[in-house]
Amino acid sequence: MIRRGLAREVFAPVLCVCAFLFAQCLQAQDQRLAPAFEVDIQAPAEAKTTLQRHLELMRYRELTDLDNTELNRLLVAAEQNARELLGTLGYFSPDVALALQDAPPGSVAPRRVTITVQPGPATLVRNVAIDFLGAIREDPSSAAQREAIRSNWPLQAGLRFTQVAWDDAKAQALRLLGATRYAVGQIASSRAEIDPLTHSASLAVTLDSGPAYRLGQTRVSGLVHYDTALVERLARLNPGADYDQTRLLEAQQRLQDSGYFDSVFITLDTTGEP
Repeated sequence: MIRRGLAREVFAPVLCVCAFLFAQCLQAQDQRLAPAFEVDIQAPAEAKTTLQRHLELMRYRELTDLDNTELNRLLVAAEQNARELLGTLGYFSPDVALALQDAPPGSVAPRRVTITVQPGPATLVRNVAIDFLGAIREDPSSAAQREAIRSNWPLQAGLRFTQVAWDDAKAQALRLLGATRYAVGQIASSRAEIDPLTHSASLAVTLDSGPAYRLGQTRVSGLVHYDTALVERLARLNPGADYDQTRLLEAQQRLQDSGYFDSVFITLDTTGEP
């Protein structure tokens, strides 16, 4: 009986000490996980989303040992970074203000950075110039292709300029160039001249087609049970025909759908004569 009583008297204090240490550990862990500062972005929805996702300042929130001097240095760089990001949306004359304050009671961080943005007028495309180099430039039979590239350019005059729209427009022009005859076409140069006073953009792109390509003899590899004649009959790719990306894809699909082969890949060898 005496031994059981002693056990109870010793056990209770041990539980209290463990609970106290566990609480201290949790408190220390919460302090380590708390961010060094929080960021409040006051801006229109599109600009706010872009800044939240891409502003470099956001990744410094986890550095809990930042003092105010270091944080103020980061804010100087953050303003320029914010202006660059707003430029990708077509806002090249924004008003951007950053302020560092103590966070109000109940906040998750001890300090708050407030970023206030007035984007200003959006930049609109004033004009577009699309030029060509290579075989496509002078070939009369390529006139329709040149016109298709120009007429299907999506970022036309009067539309809002953004970096995404600019990149997408160039990618589409390159796809149209390489879809027929000009398998190795590329963008030789591109330029977007922004006038922040008139909030306008002048765009210029030069596409280099390289030489025009025609189909040569078909080379087949990997056959085990069937001969080359079967592949050529199903593919229907005639030597001497103009290179056409759509026809190559259709030939690949016919071979795949025939049921004779587990997998089929058609590639164009551009190392020989066009």
